[in-house]
Order: sequence, then C-alpha cells, then structure tokens
Amino acid sequence: MKPGDHVAVWGQLKTAETLDVHAEVNGDYNLSAQLHREGLRLARSLEMWSEESRQLSGLGRIALLTERYEEAGEFHRRALRIAIEQGSRPAEQTAELVLALGARRAGDLDAAEAHL
Repeated sequence: MKPGDHVAVWGQLKTAETLDVHAEVNGDYNLSAQLHREGLRLARSLEMWSEESRQLSGLGRIALLTERYEEAGEFHRRALRIAIEQGSRPAEQTAELVLALGARRAGDLDAAEAHL
C-alpha cells in the first residue's frame, strides 16, 4: 500500500461504519453484516486491531439480532481474543458486554453473569 492509500482506506472504513449504523437502525441486517465484513477487511489491511475487534463485535451483534446465538458467540469470542492480545481495554469491555447479552438472550444466565 502506498503512503497516501492509508488515508483513503481509513475514509472507506469510516464511511462503511456510518452506512452500517444506518442499515442496522433500519433493520437491513444483511447489508449491515456486509458492511461489517468490509470494515473488517479494511481494518485488517490497516492493521487496526481494535477496529478489527469492533467489527467482529458488530458482526456478532447482527448475529444476535437475527437469533444466530452460536455464531454471535464465535464472533464475540474472536473480538475478545483480539482485544486482549492487543491490550485494548475498551474493546475487551465491549466484547465481554456483548458476550453477556448473547448469553442472556440464549437463556444462559450464569454465563451472562460471569461475563459481567
């Protein structure tokens, strides 16, 4: 990647984030997931690990909203692992919170409490 390309990719990442929020609020979960996958790809290309964790948490949130609890847990555990590896406490807290929400939605109150 050329030096100026990083700025353009970062701009694409921020644009995808804005579009994702709009899609999610309007219930277009397929588009939202697609935008999170694109954000994940862009974050990896920029080596923005906390952003990668955030995108994985976003994919997990969409999986939760569409009642795909096992898939949601997988995304959230990956997000948590990256957050811990990179020492990003805010990303770690986000991943733990959404793991708790997923466990609660799946009816596993003990796991939800453990994450909180």
